[in-house]
Order: sequence, then structure tokens, then C-alpha cells
Amino acid sequence: MKNFIVATIAIFLAILCVTLPAYAGLVGGPQTKIDVFSPMTKTNYNLVLKGEEVASIIVRGNQSSDLDCFLYDKNNELITKDTDRTDVCVMRILPGVTGDFKLVIVNLGDVANTATLDFN
Repeated sequence: MKNFIVATIAIFLAILCVTLPAYAGLVGGPQTKIDVFSPMTKTNYNLVLKGEEVASIIVRGNQSSDLDCFLYDKNNELITKDTDRTDVCVMRILPGVTGDFKLVIVNLGDVANTATLDFN
């Protein structure tokens, strides 16, 4: 019986960890922004991400064009990117230390795209 209770608690905790949103990553807490990306343009965002905490960046466009996303560190080195043929970008990183990062969103389409940006 004791093993059953321990296993049940372990399963509950595993499910809880997967389903709860992560509120780490962005210094200052989670943020949501809505922005319009003009055709064939690059837009830069400066972010400060917490060290040793998973940072998630999710961009959801309105399906009118292809959006590509690039994340650079303070030395302008590419950390991660999402360059598929959609207007949805999902990026997760675990910075070693708290620091400055630059998010670049590129609209590759010939029409504007309104997107929601979620930072945890």
C-alpha cells in the first residue's frame, strides 16, 4: 500500500510540473505583447533573461506571412532560431547567467502580420 501511495504522489507531481506554466526566464516576470510586423522587415527586441531558469519565447502570427525568429546573446552570437515556413516561433533556452539578449523577428512575407509575443 505504501508503494502505491508513493507512486501515486510521484505521478501527480510529474503531471503538475508538466501542466503548470513556467514563470521564470524574463526579468520582471511574464509578458505578452501584440505587435504588427510590416512586410519584408526586421524588428528587434531587447530582453533581460534570468540565469539558470528556462526562458520561453512564443510568437504566434495571424497566418498571413512567414515569421522567422532569432535570439542573440550580448556578444551578438546566435543562441537559437526558429526558421520554418510558418508564422509561429517557439524558442526555449536556459541561460547560464542573467543577461541581455536580442530577439529579432523577420517578416519574410509581402503583407503585414500581427503577432502575439509571449515571454515567460
